[in-house]
Amino acid sequence: MSCFVRLDSQAKVLGFHLERTIIHNHHRLDYRQAQRILDMPADHPDAHPTARALHHLNTLAIELRARRKAQGSLDLNLEPHPETPSHQLIEEFMLLANECVARFLIREHPDQLCLYRTHPHIPTMSWGALQQVAHHLRCPVRVRDQASMQQALEALAGSPGFQVFRFHVGQMLEKASYHFRQLGHGALAKLHYAHFTSPIRRYSDLIVHRLILDAMFKERNQGRSSYTREQLVPIQDHLNAMEVRVDAASYESHKLGELRRYDRPGMLLEGRIVGLMKGRIWISLEETDLLVTVPYREAHPGNPQ
Repeated sequence: MSCFVRLDSQAKVLGFHLERTIIHNHHRLDYRQAQRILDMPADHPDAHPTARALHHLNTLAIELRARRKAQGSLDLNLEPHPETPSHQLIEEFMLLANECVARFLIREHPDQLCLYRTHPHIPTMSWGALQQVAHHLRCPVRVRDQASMQQALEALAGSPGFQVFRFHVGQMLEKASYHFRQLGHGALAKLHYAHFTSPIRRYSDLIVHRLILDAMFKERNQGRSSYTREQLVPIQDHLNAMEVRVDAASYESHKLGELRRYDRPGMLLEGRIVGLMKGRIWISLEETDLLVTVPYREAHPGNPQ
């Protein structure tokens, strides 16, 4: 299933349509190869045959990313290993395809059905607490909404305060989920969004592909749909529950591996305090991405420890 999108020079969508296709790859590039092409001028004598097209796509991806951030989309992957332009290029066009597909189903599906990828917006009451953290870290940005929160993250990137601020942002964000209602995706600042690009590994995408086929062949199928709203409810609940289990298993597996490396008698590890709650301190260790908590007691005149 292919999504064809027409863009102008400012990467504004002029139109799109979906088709069932057979794809012939003229070149197969991994991220490193694509990045080497982008690092070299397109008119270089040794430039790859795809150089001009890839540079053109990258220019459009930069425009898409800038507009998305201006609308309040979040990007927490700023350090220590920020994404390369080749990764960002693929990300932007995947996001664009997912958005177009959600719009297509709203417009074309006989029952206007879609399995949306949704994410709750951050509650307004949280901005004051996050602004206090930003002020404590001497961040020049006043945090009052999602767009300014992203600006604060970028202003603190590369400084000791970045991990602290990102930790508190992460504490405010809820988990994304699947829903048959159009609830919007707060983290991406998008109203229309569905998972479409990975049907061979995500069952949610396969469901979306079936709904697309309902829309594409609705006359032949006399308006019949592969699913009803009532049938999507247990499916979405099952997908959300399985995603929680998979994420938990992945985290625990990674945590166990890291503990085997570092949890030995006599080891001394450095870390940075990133969060504080009554009775416990959150510490980000320098040599691993694990967060650890350490209990503490407040010092009083009669209890100095």
